[in-house]
Amino acid sequence: MSERQSQWKNLLLLIPQKKKLRILIHASSMGEFEQAKPIIEKIKSKFPETEIIASFFSPSGFRNQQKYKKIDYSCYLPIDTKKNAEYFAKQINPDIAIFVRYDLWLNTLTSLKNIGSKNYLVCATKPSGKFLTNYKIGNQYLQECYSQFEYIFTVGSDHSDFISLFYDSKRIKALSDTRADRILDTVNIAKKNKILPDSLVGDVFLFIAGSSWTKDETIISQAVNLINKDKFICRVIYVPHEPTERNIEAIEKLHNKVIRLSAILNELKVFDTDILKNNLKDAHLVVDSIGKLLKLYANADAAFIGCGFDDGVHSVSEPAGYGLSIASGPKINTMPDAIELNKLGGLKIINNSNELKIWLEKIINDENYRKKISKINENYILRNSGSSEKISEIILKSAVK
Repeated sequence: MSERQSQWKNLLLLIPQKKKLRILIHASSMGEFEQAKPIIEKIKSKFPETEIIASFFSPSGFRNQQKYKKIDYSCYLPIDTKKNAEYFAKQINPDIAIFVRYDLWLNTLTSLKNIGSKNYLVCATKPSGKFLTNYKIGNQYLQECYSQFEYIFTVGSDHSDFISLFYDSKRIKALSDTRADRILDTVNIAKKNKILPDSLVGDVFLFIAGSSWTKDETIISQAVNLINKDKFICRVIYVPHEPTERNIEAIEKLHNKVIRLSAILNELKVFDTDILKNNLKDAHLVVDSIGKLLKLYANADAAFIGCGFDDGVHSVSEPAGYGLSIASGPKINTMPDAIELNKLGGLKIINNSNELKIWLEKIINDENYRKKISKINENYILRNSGSSEKISEIILKSAVK
């Protein structure tokens, strides 16, 4: 965290004095900021002159959002000492502060409230067991943090029930995750501007391995190699969670022919798709850069979401928004959407390569079954959309009182 420690004050000095309504959005990292984006965009659409300042705990979150045009300034959240927090609050001087999920820092929250900021917690979830254990956060700390908020918006009733142990239940509202709104926007754009042209991909079934880890990749390759034994009917696009050279080279060894996405995209600038289509014959792809996964779902027929054999499956909401059939490893308890989609039949739990082979063959060969799952997943995201509108409306009402 040396980057955060060395730069936070200098970044604050670049922020001018407040001239208009100013809102601070704090997100721990990139994933949490994605949850904030639909709220930011609703606020900007209603009050375009509002100044939005985004603060981050992680350098990756800070760096990856530099091109996002809806924020006016960005900075790091300093280490949560009383002195740092008071300086941070006075320098930014927001009218409203919005914190995302459970990245709660008592000195910062208190200092913001002391200067008159109205604080809100959005997409709130109960802290994970790992979080509580590692940071020894007790009930008193949570109660003091929650007490600094005007209102808390959770992602579900079970999270509301937990937070109501420490906070007035009348000021808690259970809504869906704002990511559903973001996903619908992304889907509409990506389907019109696919990374890979349909004419290039061909008629083979396209199976995307999203945020994959080694165990995921091993199981996927074993299943797909068996499916393709007699005829190449299923192409995998591997999108490793960490696209390091070492990880990419390991994926390249899983099949007879694996091509890097960067090479394909470079060749698309020079050659027509007929030539490239021949080069892609019987080949799988590996994505060797970040930021492509959400758009690549638009090309896919089904998805396997990674980390379900490790710490816990990554987000299944995005492929659900595209109406994809989804599978993952068994560890889904950290992801509410995964739990719900599994109950509905939109997410298949896989324990080994044989189970994946059987499921994939059914998805490939039974179009009616695939369409049924597609409808389940699309409808789930549609039902859960609209919360960013409700949140922004309540927050903005407090600003114009």
